[in-house]
Amino acid sequence: MEITYSWQESDEIFRGRRRQENPNDVSTIFRQETLHVNWKALDELELNLLVPRVEIHNEALGQENVNLEGLGDLSFFLDWGPWRPQRPEGEKESLFALRGLSFLVGLKFPTGEQNDDVVPGVTPPSLLQLGTGTYDPLVGVQYRGRTGDFAIFHTTSAQISGGASEGGLKPGNVLQTSTGVAYEPFDCCTPSLAIEGLFRDKDVLNGDTIDNTGSSFWFITPAISVRIADRLYLDGSVRIPLYRNVDRTQMVPGELWTVGVSWSF
Repeated sequence: MEITYSWQESDEIFRGRRRQENPNDVSTIFRQETLHVNWKALDELELNLLVPRVEIHNEALGQENVNLEGLGDLSFFLDWGPWRPQRPEGEKESLFALRGLSFLVGLKFPTGEQNDDVVPGVTPPSLLQLGTGTYDPLVGVQYRGRTGDFAIFHTTSAQISGGASEGGLKPGNVLQTSTGVAYEPFDCCTPSLAIEGLFRDKDVLNGDTIDNTGSSFWFITPAISVRIADRLYLDGSVRIPLYRNVDRTQMVPGELWTVGVSWSF
């Protein structure tokens, strides 16, 4: 089980890959607390439930502030590693082995409140809602390998739009990917470094594509995990933008800070 808190402030506007002036002082503050429950049902199958609580505060000169707070979209997914049980007893760990590969499949539920009065702006409207209002399939692949004090990890996942909400908004598909390395110099401390990518398709409102949506981002994410006690860990990370490219003119994400506590039973 894990509980995480994330915080992000965005106040930069880009057109394509170039930063633009922000004369209306548009800014968005995003906070999220997430409960992640993981249960190992079988040696090769893990069940995961994510329950987020979201806060969104958007401001701009001459416009009414947007303040949203409440339950986000709950997600449930399976992590299936068909080769996990195949490691013979006593065999050394390896950075590259089939048993480190697993597949993800799940569904995001429309438990978060949606905005029925969608107004396109420099902040994509799909990011100014607690939930999409749709059932969105989730698919992905994951790999973890380890030898000695070193580990590598990779995850690529996609959230596929399940249609339009009652407000007529169909958020674009989202693809995320992360590849990194971790090193455990001491038993109590594990630093890591990852490269992450985030790619969004264009949103559609009442059948019409919203031009200033759709984006490509790359980030670098240093992180650290500290063992506080047996099976109890404190984790922290910061996701730093490296490359930001948006269609037309859009607000772009700033640094994403995350801290969490995890423990196993």
